[in-house]
Amino acid sequence: MADDEIKKTAANTSQEKLDRQVEAGTLFRADTLEELAVKVGMDPAVLVDTINKYNSYVDGGFDPEFHKDTFSLKVEKAPFYATPRKPAVHHTMGGLKIDTKAHVLEENDKPIKNLYAAGEVAGGIHAGNRLGGNALTDIFTFGRIAGKTAIDEMK
Repeated sequence: MADDEIKKTAANTSQEKLDRQVEAGTLFRADTLEELAVKVGMDPAVLVDTINKYNSYVDGGFDPEFHKDTFSLKVEKAPFYATPRKPAVHHTMGGLKIDTKAHVLEENDKPIKNLYAAGEVAGGIHAGNRLGGNALTDIFTFGRIAGKTAIDEMK
């Protein structure tokens, strides 16, 4: 959700790009929150109430619902924008701890016999946070290592 002021803070965008997205149906634009709610299939009263709460949290500097405290822009200047969203798994944080040969490790860092991991299920590669785009590298690299390790250890 954004308004005419917030959109100005978006990186790598322009009014032309926004217009193309609206035309393609991947972005919704409306002059009122109620109209926007209808376009995205929401009850207008719910969207207006949510935005009013959000704006009050900006005024207060804290969101008591979700404990968000890093925001400063209200949603108040038309036109308003919204994009369709749905839940998805982007990246699994944490996961099974592995060594450089893709062995899954016990709590004492001892390899568990015949148990290997690679890709999104493996943890410890990025420490406490993921590095965007690197999951594919993990999958290919540690998938290959896990396969080679498993073959070598079955001999």
